[in-house]
Amino acid sequence: MGKMWKLLTMLLCLLALAGCGSETAQVALPEQGAAPVSKKGEVAVYMDSTLSMLGYANFPTDSEYAVALKSIEQALNVAWKESNVQFYRFGNMTQPLSREEFLQAATPGFYRDTDNKLQSVVAGLKPDQVNIVVTDLFQTDQDMQSIITAMNSKFLGDGNMVALLGMSSRFNGTVYDIGNAGLQFQYQSSADPKSYKPFYFLILGPEQDVLHLVQAFEKILPNTVPRKLLVYGDKLGTEGRLTAAKADLPAGQRTYAATSSLLGEQSGYLQYILKDNPGLLLLDFNVTLPYAMKVEKPEFVLDKLEAWQNGKFVNTAAKGFKKTEVLTTASKEKNLECRVALQLDPTKLPQRGIYRVHVALRPSLANYRQIQQVFKSWNMDVSGMDSWNESNFPGNTTFNLDKFTNSLAEVAYVSLEPSFAGSWIYFKY
Repeated sequence: MGKMWKLLTMLLCLLALAGCGSETAQVALPEQGAAPVSKKGEVAVYMDSTLSMLGYANFPTDSEYAVALKSIEQALNVAWKESNVQFYRFGNMTQPLSREEFLQAATPGFYRDTDNKLQSVVAGLKPDQVNIVVTDLFQTDQDMQSIITAMNSKFLGDGNMVALLGMSSRFNGTVYDIGNAGLQFQYQSSADPKSYKPFYFLILGPEQDVLHLVQAFEKILPNTVPRKLLVYGDKLGTEGRLTAAKADLPAGQRTYAATSSLLGEQSGYLQYILKDNPGLLLLDFNVTLPYAMKVEKPEFVLDKLEAWQNGKFVNTAAKGFKKTEVLTTASKEKNLECRVALQLDPTKLPQRGIYRVHVALRPSLANYRQIQQVFKSWNMDVSGMDSWNESNFPGNTTFNLDKFTNSLAEVAYVSLEPSFAGSWIYFKY
């Protein structure tokens, strides 16, 4: 009997200890922000079959272009255990291809069309699947604007995104449709990769699936294929973490006590108890970027304030409640670290209760434009067009590329309000 009492006593002590420091959540966790990666890949691959692409395949052995085409199926196998892939060619018209016909895209005979209808292809893409459009992106100003308009209506927002994966390859053929006069030149690259001609995988579809596939391409593509990447989505970072900074407050400043009573200890979100006095929160953003970006001082914004009412959070307003500031910014390769300050005056809140705010780290428009300059060295400088001949033609560049990426950046900045990272912070006042 004595042993039984000892056992019961130990169990009661353990239960008491387990309860110490753990508090029952008072409110719900945030809704899942982004849809998960699809369990099965639904993919459509569109091949530009115009004569302007022939030079990439005009080699007795695989060019970098041919290697990149083979990587499509390999990347899909890495990204998804199961995928449903449809192949198409587009030029004079859009036609479905069998897998065997698609494999012929690595040979010169595949390229025989004279009219590139890329804008019609993009306008017809399905936004609920991943679309890979393989092209050299040689477009007139009018066609370029039509393509951007189609992208904006279907893929810039509502959980979708656009990625531009640019690569370069040996080339031996004719470059068509340059400038208003539609000039054409023969171009043959040398063994130097700097002479290679760019081509592009335009990847459009659900955000998480596109990012997942881009990461698969990074794993599959060999280093012998030069490449660059741009993404146009509402999230510029692939991962972001917001933590309380381990730093002393400025002289005379007060802060607020952390708590776990609102969401529990394992929520992963910052939680604080607000008092009537104004106070300062020092916070650190640590962001992983999809590629190296030169990030200048970003903007720290509080874009949502919600109050807990009748079992749910609802939008509210509180003029003069907050003031935000970016204190330090460190950007290196694919990492971004920012220390930010959130100054609060709880007395400006409508009433006492539970609140949450959403904060985000965003680029300024000027910095966003700068971030999009990844392909600047691949843009064709047409200032000397009148003196071009086959010996000095810059075939290792793309006509109108700057216009395309800059115009797409302008539209994306307005449509998406892109951020490097964002998080919710919870308060009890």
